[in-house]
Amino acid sequence: MADVTFEGRYVVVFSGRRFLAPEHTKRVEAAIAGTLEDVIERVGTKPVVLLVGMAMGSDHAACRAALRAGVPFHAVVPFTGQTNLWPQAQKDEWSRLCTFAEEVHVLHSLTPENPKQAAAWLFGRNSWMVERAAEGIVVWDGGDRGGTAHSVGLIRGKGIDWTHIDLQGHVVKFHEGRS
Repeated sequence: MADVTFEGRYVVVFSGRRFLAPEHTKRVEAAIAGTLEDVIERVGTKPVVLLVGMAMGSDHAACRAALRAGVPFHAVVPFTGQTNLWPQAQKDEWSRLCTFAEEVHVLHSLTPENPKQAAAWLFGRNSWMVERAAEGIVVWDGGDRGGTAHSVGLIRGKGIDWTHIDLQGHVVKFHEGRS
C-alpha cells in the first residue's frame, strides 16, 4: 500500500472497546462527538480527520460521532476479511459506515492464516494510525491487555495529547507535553 499523507490536516486517532453495551453506546458516542467538536474549535482553520480501525463496538460509535460532528473519517481496515467472524448485523453496520468514510485503507490485502497473524495485523493497524496522529481519543476500561491498551501505550510513547472516555461517557484529557 502506498503511504498516505495528511498534509495540512490535523489527524486524530481513535481506539476503543470492541464490545460496547447498548446502554453505553449513546453516552459514549455523544462524548466522542463532543471531543471532536472541541478539537475542531481548538485547532481553528486546520481541517480535522479521524482515523478509525473499524472494529465492532466503539469504533462504529466513533464513525457515527464523526459524521455527527462533521469530521471526515478514514476507515483503516487491518486486513481483508476483518468482519468474517462477526454477527451479520455488525457486518452490515461496518459496510454501511465504510460507505461514509472519506477513504478506506486496507493495510493487508490477504486474510490472516491464523489468530496470531490476525492479532499482529490488528496491532500493526494501531501503529499505522498512531504514527500519523497528532492526538488520540480512546474508549477504554483501563485494562493492560488488548488493542486499546496497545494503542494507549503507543499514544503515550509518542507523547501526544489524548482523551480517555469511560463507558459512562466521562471525559478526561491527558496532556503528554510533546504535541
